[in-house]
Order: sequence, then C-alpha cells, then structure tokens
Amino acid sequence: MQTIRLITFDVTNTLIKFKSSVGYEYCKIADLYGIKCNNENTVKAINSNFTILMKQLKKESPFYGVTEGINCNQWWHRLVVRTFSVSGIEMSPEMESKLKLTSTHL
Repeated sequence: MQTIRLITFDVTNTLIKFKSSVGYEYCKIADLYGIKCNNENTVKAINSNFTILMKQLKKESPFYGVTEGINCNQWWHRLVVRTFSVSGIEMSPEMESKLKLTSTHL
C-alpha cells in the first residue's frame, strides 16, 4: 500500500475570493517584466482562456507535472505561456524569457 505524500486543495472561489480577475493580475505582473497586455481585450482573453487551459493541462499533465517528471514551477510556467499565447501575445524567445520571469513571480 502506498502512503499519501501530497494533498492539494483548490480554494479558489470557495475559501478565497479574489478582488480582481486572473487576467488583470497576470497582466499587472507581466507589465513588471515588459509585457504590455493591460488592455481590456487581453485581460478578458486571459480570463476566459486561463480556466480552460488549466483544466486541459491538468488532464495532460496530472498532479502539476509529477507524473511526467517536471516540478510544479515548470508546470505553472507551461500554463502561463499557453494562456498568454492563446490570448494574443506573440511568442518569441524574448517573450518566453519575460514569461519565465512572470510565471516565477506569480
């Protein structure tokens, strides 16, 4: 019998309510690293895409990447890159570097 090594809880909108949206907060942090996305359309796109992509990534890579040998920071970075990419932020090596800083900050 295996012992339980990790328990995670999703407390969003149950125990914790946020003052502002995911899109707003992500763009605010991204702006610190030179990613300009604080326009209404991008914030709305991030808001709608984030939840969809998180569910998708949880199916592809369960338990925040443990099953494929990545750590939770790498998993989260993958989610941030996908979210920004499908929300209209053009990807380049420079942008990927900025998003790495952004995801680490988040």
